Amino acid sequence: MIIDAFSIRTGHGIERYNKELLRAIDEINPNIRITVIYGSKHDLMGLENLNEGVIGPANENFIPIRDNISFLYRLSGMDFDVFHTTRSTGPLYSFPGKKVIRTVHDLGRKYSGTERKGVKTRLYKEVAEGRALSNSDRIVTVSDNTKEDILYHYDIKRSKVMTIPNGISKKFKRKEAEKLEGTKEKYGLQDKFVLNVGAISPRKNTRRLATAWENSEVSEEYSLVIAGGTGDRGEEIKEEIKGPSNISLVGYVPEDDLVNLYNLADLFVFPSLFEGFGFPPLEAMACGTPVIASNTSSLPEVVGDAGINVNPKDTIELSESINRVLKNEELKNKLMTKGIDRAAEFSWKQTAKSILTCYKDLI
Repeated sequence: MIIDAFSIRTGHGIERYNKELLRAIDEINPNIRITVIYGSKHDLMGLENLNEGVIGPANENFIPIRDNISFLYRLSGMDFDVFHTTRSTGPLYSFPGKKVIRTVHDLGRKYSGTERKGVKTRLYKEVAEGRALSNSDRIVTVSDNTKEDILYHYDIKRSKVMTIPNGISKKFKRKEAEKLEGTKEKYGLQDKFVLNVGAISPRKNTRRLATAWENSEVSEEYSLVIAGGTGDRGEEIKEEIKGPSNISLVGYVPEDDLVNLYNLADLFVFPSLFEGFGFPPLEAMACGTPVIASNTSSLPEVVGDAGINVNPKDTIELSESINRVLKNEELKNKLMTKGIDRAAEFSWKQTAKSILTCYKDLI
């Protein structure tokens, strides 16, 4: 068994998927010989049982043809039954006598309309994705929404695609007040705030969130804290939302501090336009924070009835939902309780068990 975990270094949701899946498989320690392909030995630190590995190709986006050829050459001399990759656009080739499992997180670039890469790169990705999916023996999606997207856009048999939801890290949980001390001071936050996590970008709907916040009835009593880096068109969005609207941009926040911010927040708001899964709302619920999230893409699957689902393009509905939660203590407490219960339904151990079953079914 070979797991392609080179994308562990990309810094996105795929990185989290690879890290958490490997940790969970390592804890289970199945009776399967597993080789992990990684970018550097540092990527596998902390794994006690999955200690084999080979250095992956230099390009973690896996676009150049030469990387596909290099990858094929490296694997051709290895003994394995199943190859599991989390890249939707590579490797493009099948391996004679071997099985290929491919985890697909989303087809977001078909919907976001914000990708600014060149025409050749976009065309390559489109063709490569179709070929890669066709050459897969099993396609694993992290949500039913992504599964249906694949079936809609590509000529793939339904029986070939299965949904195995992501889990959630054990780090995300309720914490005692004394363990949260210093976090507000570190990021210069006021006592009462609403939290949003994600890169400042059109896809994360930052502009509409700022508009909804400015029009809310609570923007003077609370501040809106946006924790995340600068995504596509992020700099121009930053300039647009600057002003007297009590919005604090704290940039990228390390995971340990992020857990604290979730715990300290009075409300978590996530009006993203598109998600393949959506970790932040789940993380917020696990920390006991009431959640408002979009009613689009995969988010209703993740949030269920444990949060308030809104049309992300309707700033009035978003404003009214923010007002309603923060002015109704009973509703707020109800969402907190339901959110904790909902988050408990997701675990990386269960995700790993389902993936391992998938491996064994193909052998």
